[in-house]
Amino acid sequence: MEGILKPLNTGISKDEVLDPFGSDVPEGELFFSDIAPNKNFFVVKKFKEIYRVDFRNISIIGENKNGHRVRLKYLKTGKQGDQIDSVFSLTLPQKVDSLAYPINEDNSNVREFINNIPKTIFVERTDFLNLTYQEGSINYQDSLSLKLILQVPLDVSITEPIIFRDTADVGIHDEDQRRELDKAKKLVFTLTSQNGIPLKTVAKVLVLDSLFNPLLPISLILGKLQDSSVTFNAGNVDADGFSTSSTVTSYSAVLDSVDISKIKRMGKIIYENKLFTDPNHIPDPLNSVKIRSGDRISIAGFGTLTYRIDPD
Repeated sequence: MEGILKPLNTGISKDEVLDPFGSDVPEGELFFSDIAPNKNFFVVKKFKEIYRVDFRNISIIGENKNGHRVRLKYLKTGKQGDQIDSVFSLTLPQKVDSLAYPINEDNSNVREFINNIPKTIFVERTDFLNLTYQEGSINYQDSLSLKLILQVPLDVSITEPIIFRDTADVGIHDEDQRRELDKAKKLVFTLTSQNGIPLKTVAKVLVLDSLFNPLLPISLILGKLQDSSVTFNAGNVDADGFSTSSTVTSYSAVLDSVDISKIKRMGKIIYENKLFTDPNHIPDPLNSVKIRSGDRISIAGFGTLTYRIDPD
């Protein structure tokens, strides 16, 4: 269809973006020291150079794993000098098929939005075509899109720990292995971390049966602390705050035959990891450390069994 189109309202559109930062996001909030400049944009796009499009009443809400919500605020009409608002509008001119609106800490609350680590992002908007009554064309293949492109920065300071929690199904079902455990007198169990991330980790591990009845507080046995935790030291960092080498931390404990019998009954493991910056690992005069994509932490557990010898 070509000609002067009466202004068209496409109605309110609602979208949900699940796991924008991956499925295994932590609970709580981060504190990013700054936001990488010239890396974050709203991108508005249409299939071709149809009529002018106005994306109105844009509302973007990020909800983290704990249910805490933060509204993304931006320039009221996308123009420099506008007031920042939680409901805003963006315009795509008629002769342009796509346009990027930069987002930074001067024209938005983008750092607050990212710090909340959204598990789900809710987007609501209303699109208008040809509010200016210009000539143009449109057909059934035309489409409109609004994208939010954010680059999570590497410069991180975490004073309130971020938390990862998960439950895993486990169990020893092999009959030969179960018989070997029946003959065991003791088990020397060791938990070792090799941490190349410049963040300290405080972990808790609890073994339960398949009905979620507690069996063994592994981290309490290993760390012998009242809060049932073990601490894995942060990776070593250089003067710029980047990790230079891994730090190895190990814990060991002896499990007797009673504890070993509980291992036979295990069906679940619940673990919790708290990550935060260690003030002793932040080089002066910085107030943060930097994480690279190749930084890794590995945690492994292993044991050595001592058997009873049956003379028969």
